[in-house]
Amino acid sequence: MTSSQILVCITILLLTVTLSAQDISKKSYEGFNREEKEKIHKAESLLDQGLQILFPSVIDINDSALDIHHSYLSLAENLYLDKKTCRRLYETKDYFSNGYRLQTEVYLNYINDHLKNKDAYSGLKEIETIKDSVLAKTELAKSLRQKSMLSGQIIKAGRSIHQANLEDDKAIALCLEALDIIKNGARSAPVKEEEPNVIAEIPEKVKQDTVVSEALVIDTPKEVDTPKVEVLEPKVEIKEKVKESPVEKEPEVYYTVQILADRKPVSSDAIKRVYQGEYEIIENIGDGWYRYSFGKFSDLTTAKKALSESNAKGYVVAYRKNIRISLSEAKKYFLDINP
Repeated sequence: MTSSQILVCITILLLTVTLSAQDISKKSYEGFNREEKEKIHKAESLLDQGLQILFPSVIDINDSALDIHHSYLSLAENLYLDKKTCRRLYETKDYFSNGYRLQTEVYLNYINDHLKNKDAYSGLKEIETIKDSVLAKTELAKSLRQKSMLSGQIIKAGRSIHQANLEDDKAIALCLEALDIIKNGARSAPVKEEEPNVIAEIPEKVKQDTVVSEALVIDTPKEVDTPKVEVLEPKVEIKEKVKESPVEKEPEVYYTVQILADRKPVSSDAIKRVYQGEYEIIENIGDGWYRYSFGKFSDLTTAKKALSESNAKGYVVAYRKNIRISLSEAKKYFLDINP
């Protein structure tokens, strides 16, 4: 081999290592060293392979290369655990168990390092509480996986693996919550509890004040001697209109077509690769996941039709006040308001 050929080989090798490092850094969280980043990358790859086998109609084989990762918790919410699905769960058990184990190992080591530095870090109690929950869920998942190995029936084994995957996925979400607190500081739990009460009280007072002011405006310029009974009639009509208008603008419960879910925000370019339709894209954040869907529909049939016409890989989900609910809960809600 000539010196020029050797030089070319060395150059190609260096470029390969550089590109590999860049790819890993894109998918990693700040603060992790190279070895930890590689473990996270490997864990995501294992989980993506398992999800691709379980949900081939929803997940594109190129999603992982595009840095698009899906949530088992989200995809498996309405999973029908028949014999075929349970067999696939059994076939993919190693993908999920090894993927979750690697991720949890990296995250817990990172969390433990910060807990040791008690003088330089606030929010230790909150982090320790989260860590205890993570350990409890991973221990439960481990027990469920052992139970699946002892079961002689494929359906029982598959259901145990399914429950284990759910517990591990919740543990990962808790880890990410802890990492967010480490990065951005501790969050005050009392503030979260007080906010809804304050918000709930203010509209009632405002409505009362508004009704009183409206009554005064109506009484003064018109007839002073007008009986109060006649003035109360328009008040009832005004209240009914105020209740109806928010429902039209922003429905309390709606169906939508989910097309993406990731641990990190997804760029608009990545979303356009998956969906190019005319419905607006909706972002919902919860449980450590960024979920993306299109359209808000008041009935399941219309939502399924929109999914079919879009040619996108996705599935229909439901929300109530931007909180994820099951399709059966949404159906019950619409039956109650439209008997």
